[in-house]
Amino acid sequence: MAMAGMFRPSPAPRTSTAGHLRAASGAPNPFNPTTTISYQLPVNSRVRLAVYDLAGRLVAELVNSAVNAGVHQVTWDASGTPSGIYFCRLEAGDFRAAQKVVLLK
Repeated sequence: MAMAGMFRPSPAPRTSTAGHLRAASGAPNPFNPTTTISYQLPVNSRVRLAVYDLAGRLVAELVNSAVNAGVHQVTWDASGTPSGIYFCRLEAGDFRAAQKVVLLK
């Protein structure tokens, strides 16, 4: 299932070496068992996109590399992951955003 919507950075989107970064996520939310996370980079950036459980443990590292500017999509296959609440955390330059996702099986 595809995720649609926007990451909601807190407190607000920040300007960074990556520029203004737009990251999409989330609906339908909950999902089962796959979801697609989209994000947009205005400039080439080092990107880390990871999924954490409520205890802060790393569940999946989806991206950890230099990524060209543009729109990108990553699919998280959570087939081997138990139902629960998870956080997708996106880091690009000094920009940080997290989005809660719910996996229901």
